[in-house]
Amino acid sequence: MVFGRAGRIGALAGLVAVLGAAGPGRPDPAEAATSPAPRRLATGQLTPRAFELPPRTIGPAPRTRGAGVRTFSTLGAVPVGLAGPVPLSTFEGSFGWGGRTYRYTMMGSSPSGAARTTVLPNTIVPITVTVGGSTIATSPATVAVVTRSGLFTPRTFPGGTGQYGDVFMRTQFWTTLGNGTRNWHVTMATPTVKPTVRLNVPSGKGALATVGGVPVAFVDADWLDAATLPWVRAAAPHVLTQLLTTNVVACAPYTVDLSACGIGGYHSAVADARGVHTYTYQSYLNAAIFGAATGFTDIGPMSHELAEWITDPYVDNQVPAWYSPLAPQYGCMEELESGDPVVGRFVRINGLAYQDEAYLAWFARSASGSWQGRYTWFDSFESHSPSC
Repeated sequence: MVFGRAGRIGALAGLVAVLGAAGPGRPDPAEAATSPAPRRLATGQLTPRAFELPPRTIGPAPRTRGAGVRTFSTLGAVPVGLAGPVPLSTFEGSFGWGGRTYRYTMMGSSPSGAARTTVLPNTIVPITVTVGGSTIATSPATVAVVTRSGLFTPRTFPGGTGQYGDVFMRTQFWTTLGNGTRNWHVTMATPTVKPTVRLNVPSGKGALATVGGVPVAFVDADWLDAATLPWVRAAAPHVLTQLLTTNVVACAPYTVDLSACGIGGYHSAVADARGVHTYTYQSYLNAAIFGAATGFTDIGPMSHELAEWITDPYVDNQVPAWYSPLAPQYGCMEELESGDPVVGRFVRINGLAYQDEAYLAWFARSASGSWQGRYTWFDSFESHSPSC
């Protein structure tokens, strides 16, 4: 659902620096007077914070066959010829617990069906942010690191060699795939990199600070989502849009004291007359912001959001209410969001952070048929989720 579901920020350092006079690259005096002064934080003062961004519909929803309640999963399954667009490549499954049947939609083909490889088209939209007269760009070099990472090219992960999402899904459905022998895969296509989007954060919706000596843009999450939505809706419904910033920490909402800041990413879906558009937002983070030991660095947020998109693309998969002893700050949750229970658990491969992910068996409270009988990919839990 988000990169880091909840958390608090420790005591903030005193205010430092004063905005200079108006001029090229600086706000005018009237705007400066209403903007908070820049702050200087130490590494480790920021912790992940929750951000709930439910799916929504804008204008007429796409048509579907049949009647009854339409979830985002069914909206995504628009037959070609009715609403026109090609839908996402998904499969559906279910499990029972506590006398209730829980249904879910995930990316790819059914692992119990014919062996096949599903290739998922996607784009990366680099975003450059200007706030308080300063600009933090997402450079071509950063985009190159992302596109050449194990999110899109094969690496050796626990349980196999392949892309991050593919190995995660294969190890999750290990016994269904004949202990990994069946040629079933869910892979990301080589990303199409779109032209850079430039966002100017208005006064009252963000501020610049330094964390561990690194310039960081703190931006209101709702404003950021609304500002980037046109690029999400411009994509074809079967294409994942990945919005990529650098050293941006989102806030829900942005306030002068930064007490609601700490969001590194989220994913959601929006339906319009063309279909359901799914997307992820994530920031490529310098290790000084959250600390290298947290895994909230470089592509850590993107790995978290990508895995959650694969296992819950329409953000409507419900599961029995769960509680994570590794993330007690989250409280009680009812969403199948694979990264949230194990936020902060990661492996580093070729210098980049890849987050652990909870398997379906952890949420379903069933015996695990995943690789080595695990409940999370990197073995963070020895059993299924506890009730709350």
